[in-house]
Amino acid sequence: MAAPPNSWLERTKAWERIRAHLAAALVPTGWRLARVEPEGLRPRLHFESAAGARADAWVMAPRDGEKAFRAGDGFLFGHGALPGGPDGQLLLGAVFDGFAAAAAAGDLGPVLAAEAAHAGGPDPVQVERDGAFDLRLTTACNERCTYCYVDENAEAAAAKVKDLDGARRILGEGRRRGVTSVVVTGGEPTLLPWLVDVLRAAAARGYRQIVLQTNATRLAETGIVRDLARIAGLSLFVSLPAHDEATAAAVTGRGDLHAPKVAGIRAALRAGLPVSINHVVCRQNLAGVEAFVAWLAGALAPRPNHLVFSFPLPAGRARTSGAATIPRYSEATPAILTGLRRARALGLPAHVAGICGLPTCVEPELRDFPEPHPEPFDPRLGPDRVRFPGCDGCAWGDRCPGVPSRYLELYGTDEFATLLTDRMFKE
Repeated sequence: MAAPPNSWLERTKAWERIRAHLAAALVPTGWRLARVEPEGLRPRLHFESAAGARADAWVMAPRDGEKAFRAGDGFLFGHGALPGGPDGQLLLGAVFDGFAAAAAAGDLGPVLAAEAAHAGGPDPVQVERDGAFDLRLTTACNERCTYCYVDENAEAAAAKVKDLDGARRILGEGRRRGVTSVVVTGGEPTLLPWLVDVLRAAAARGYRQIVLQTNATRLAETGIVRDLARIAGLSLFVSLPAHDEATAAAVTGRGDLHAPKVAGIRAALRAGLPVSINHVVCRQNLAGVEAFVAWLAGALAPRPNHLVFSFPLPAGRARTSGAATIPRYSEATPAILTGLRRARALGLPAHVAGICGLPTCVEPELRDFPEPHPEPFDPRLGPDRVRFPGCDGCAWGDRCPGVPSRYLELYGTDEFATLLTDRMFKE
């Protein structure tokens, strides 16, 4: 079996080819592939018919004792919800034929190799397009943000490191693969008494860029800032959804932690640590974006190094709460643009996130504030993303990851009317 694809680029290339095989097989059936979602690394595929019926199926590498609807050459195929009668059997036959064609062409092997190699959980060193991988230490957190997907995400839970020795092993594996950047994340990593030891281990193993994702609520209280400041290559990426306690309570469920959070950020900045602020713009804080930027630029001394505006992914709690948490792009964009302009006027570097950002076709001015990544997006889609026919030839294509299919389930396609034709969703 082929070696597992490890990078974002390799995985999306493989899925583009698989989707093409499935689309060709589905043409006579009246069904289409609506989206692909991972379960661990096992892909679950959701289909829709022209009449609005829905079905789902999955594909995986063969394993002892595993039962499936049908076994192909090097893969197992199963299904969940399925319409009865000939329509369902026609769909199953077409999807199986699509997978068989992908397997015969060598396109399915890399995806199944990754699934088989990490059947007990995802590959712990999945290198993303910025050259870093996430080292997830925990899914526990002392906040409960409305847009968080981590503690309700099975893949994130499976990737959780069990202890300090496990973290050291994964860091060693990353260096053996030539990786020099790591993002230490959670949950909230500062809840762990061995966090500093993990960060020291990363530095000792030669990681040149170490990013700690944190809510900063325990930095001042625990006094670990002194230890963090001594770790070469370390920077902080701090989630800060509000500048006032009431909004913080609405977003995180813990207004009482707002003051400790701000104190922690101040302590990190005064210790000389590079700090980037991640401000996720959601329904609960949408009205206060400009005021947040003004406060951020004036209340913290020294200032943070960077401000990042993010947008909720439609997953986890945000998927459950829907429009109560996720605004329309057209609602959020004016507020985010105002915040970006204000930050620039105040001399505070700011940009819009990539994967967790907004498509710039909703407002081209967003392109004046791009994510400073050294590598562009590959112009292919991730399995849960959609592009429209009008996206072809877009000059911003190498910086756009597409639109999450779940966002379109929530709000439809009205905001993308200029990009639509009768070829929409064709692979």
